[in-house]
Amino acid sequence: MTTDLRNGEYEDRNQFRSQIMRSAHGLAGTIAHLLDVAGVDLIREVRVPSGLNESDISEIAKTMSIAASIQSSYGHYATYRQLFEDRPTKLQTALSPKVDAVDPLGEYIGSLVVRSPDASRVREALEEQLSDPLPVREDAPEIAVQVPLREVDRSDYVAVMSRLGEHKGLEKTQEAVTLCQTLASDPWAVSEALNRLGLESRPRDIRLDEVRVALSHLDADQLLPDATPTVSLTVAALLRSAQPLSKTELAEKAGVSSRSLRKDGNLDALVALDLVRETDNGTYRFALPFATEEERGSNICPAAVDDDLATARDVLYEVVLATVDDVARTADPDDPVGGTFYGPGLEGDPLRRELPWIDPWIRVARLLCDEPTSRDMTVSFGAAIEQTAVQNQGVQRAD
Repeated sequence: MTTDLRNGEYEDRNQFRSQIMRSAHGLAGTIAHLLDVAGVDLIREVRVPSGLNESDISEIAKTMSIAASIQSSYGHYATYRQLFEDRPTKLQTALSPKVDAVDPLGEYIGSLVVRSPDASRVREALEEQLSDPLPVREDAPEIAVQVPLREVDRSDYVAVMSRLGEHKGLEKTQEAVTLCQTLASDPWAVSEALNRLGLESRPRDIRLDEVRVALSHLDADQLLPDATPTVSLTVAALLRSAQPLSKTELAEKAGVSSRSLRKDGNLDALVALDLVRETDNGTYRFALPFATEEERGSNICPAAVDDDLATARDVLYEVVLATVDDVARTADPDDPVGGTFYGPGLEGDPLRRELPWIDPWIRVARLLCDEPTSRDMTVSFGAAIEQTAVQNQGVQRAD
C-alpha cells in the first residue's frame, strides 16, 4: 500500500492514507497480542522531534492513544474490539467477555517510551488523548483500561549509571548522579557520555573531572535542553574548554553573540545557579574540575550539589535576584515575583506567568537540590467504571 501511495495510485490521498494507518494499527495490535500470549515483554519506543506545533503533537498523541486502545486486553479479549469497534462484520464475529464486577480493568500490553526534547508537551497531549481515544460504543461492556504515565526520574539515572559503572569500574556518587540528571537531556545521553570514559582495572568512585569529560562529548542540544539554545551552547563550550574564557571568547566558542549571552539573563542565571563561575579576572568557567593535574580529583561543583540543606526555593531566589529588572519586586509578597518566595515550598506557576523564561531554571534548581521534578499519574479509557477493583484501591492508598 505504501508503494501505491508513493506512486500516486489512489483516488483520494487522505482516504488512502487512512487505510494504510488502519492496517498498520491492526498489524501492530496483532503482533502485540501474540507477543503477550507468548510471554514476551514488549517495550516500544517513539521519538518525537522538537519544534513541532501543538496541532502536530496532538495528532501524534492521538495516534499513540489509538494504538494503545488496540494494544490492550481484558483477559484474553482485545479491548478495542469490545469498546470501540463499529464495523458490523467485525462485531458479528466478536466474542464478548464475562465482566468481573470486582475487577473490570484491562491492561495495556507492555510499555511505551516516548523520547522527545518536548517531552512535557507530548505528555500533556497524551494525557488528553489517551483518556478519550475514540467514542465508546453504546452497548460496550463495562470495562476500562488504566494506563500509568510516568516521567523519567532520578531512579532511571541511577540505574543507567550503576549499569555502566559496573562495566567501566566507575561507581556512581550522589554528586555525579545529580549533575548528570541536571545537565543531560535524558538517561540515553548520560549513557552516551559515560561510554566515552575508559575502563578501570579496580572499581572506584567516578571523579567530578571525569563527569565533566563525559558530558563534554555531548552535543549542545543534549545539555539543558529545556533552556534556550544560547544556554545549551554556552554550557557545551565551557565543558569543552580546558581553561576559563572571557565573555568574548565564550561567545565565539559557543557560536553565539555577546548580546544573546545577556538576553533574559542567560549567562547571569548560570552564574546564579553556580553552574558557571566568574573568576577574579572576569573570565568564566564551568563549576566542575578541569581534567588537569592541578584540579583532577578535586571537589569543585555547584554549591547546591554539595549542600544537603540547599532548597530549590533558595537557589531559584538567587536566579531571580540576578536576572529580574526590578530587584525590589523580590521583597514584595504581593508581587507575583516576590510572592513565590514567601511561605513553604515552591509554587512556580505565578513566577512562570510573570517571567516565562524562568521555567527551565525552576527545574534546574529542583534537580540541583535533589527535589522531585516529575509526576506520575494513571489515565483511564473505556467505560465509566462505578466500582474500582479492591486490589487497585489498595495500590492507590499505598502510593
